[in-house]
Amino acid sequence: MPVLTVDDVPDSLPAQPPEPVADGGYSFTHEPLSQGVPPHPALRRVWVASAVLLVVALGLQGIFQGRDRLAATWPETRPWLQAACARLGCTVQALRYIEAIVIDSSTLSALPNEDAYRLNLVLKNQATLDLAMPAIEFVLTDTDEQAVFRRVLTPAELGAASRVLFAGREWATSVDLRVIDNPNKGRIVGYRLLAFYP
Repeated sequence: MPVLTVDDVPDSLPAQPPEPVADGGYSFTHEPLSQGVPPHPALRRVWVASAVLLVVALGLQGIFQGRDRLAATWPETRPWLQAACARLGCTVQALRYIEAIVIDSSTLSALPNEDAYRLNLVLKNQATLDLAMPAIEFVLTDTDEQAVFRRVLTPAELGAASRVLFAGREWATSVDLRVIDNPNKGRIVGYRLLAFYP
């Protein structure tokens, strides 16, 4: 049997092994939770004020960008919006929503002058809000549906007395158009129209 001497004993004994804790880890892997210091009341007030200012700024930005829809939906806000825009350098215009405007009917007839045509047109606003009057792209086509002549007609050229197409209403107009100095006018067999906002 081996005999231990003083020289065989290490200078320091090993530390006691760590004790397991409830979650399966060891006690040395868990640091004591530090007690958070509550923010100073003045700092808390600054945070609240900053949050309120951000919300107000976002609200004002939403009103600025949607001012036309706001004025169309609630007409009583228009004077207030116009006064605000007078200071900000913006304008309040009729709402633009081209998807709600349809060309309800149209006819094109040649006038005695071979270079002239008469376009009869009915526009309809299918929305429940007043909308801005659109421009009309007028295109004369040949047998291959290719454009031979193209012209954009503004609301003023269409004879619109108002820049607004009222909710649920139709608007009819008639306009004479001349096609001059067009070498392809003999190939004209059809036309197409497109309502759009320039």
